[in-house]
Amino acid sequence: MPQEIPAELAQPVRDDIETSPLSDELISIFNDPKTIKLLSTTDEDGTPHSVVKNSFRALDSRTLAYMEIIFRSRSYQNALRNKDKNKRISIAVFNPETMVSYQIKGELVVFFDHGPLWDQMRNELWSMIPDATPAGVWVIAPKEVINEDYSVQQDEVDKRIIHSKLWRQFFGKKPKHPDFMIKK
Repeated sequence: MPQEIPAELAQPVRDDIETSPLSDELISIFNDPKTIKLLSTTDEDGTPHSVVKNSFRALDSRTLAYMEIIFRSRSYQNALRNKDKNKRISIAVFNPETMVSYQIKGELVVFFDHGPLWDQMRNELWSMIPDATPAGVWVIAPKEVINEDYSVQQDEVDKRIIHSKLWRQFFGKKPKHPDFMIKK
């Protein structure tokens, strides 16, 4: 079970990097061990690669980090290859108890394999998987936060589609949305 990272161990994103701050609620969701965290990177052809990364942490409102627990994994290779040109990654988080879901689009900031945060995350990993060969810790700056909860997404659709709520209310089903019904 992940321990809370002391503030002095966190390596926050530099002030000159623009971020989309995480709410206290999202930080709590990120740091809840029951929350499922899915990292998506792209390979050299631009093909998405998604994998569960439960080592993700929100260190503060501007900083995410995760331990790359398998040296030379696909996500590790994709991140290393893309860190200088296409730093973008995406993280989906879902808490099955609260049914809260978010997508965070982020940017890879730095990778390191030493230091206090590395030591703490590595030791936690080794307490769960003693023979793991971790590669290092990625620090990520959140660039865009999207609430993916059903009700939030439905409200967004209702704002874009004329009469969407009326169709559902009177006919009890979702309407087909021809192009002429979409607000422009």
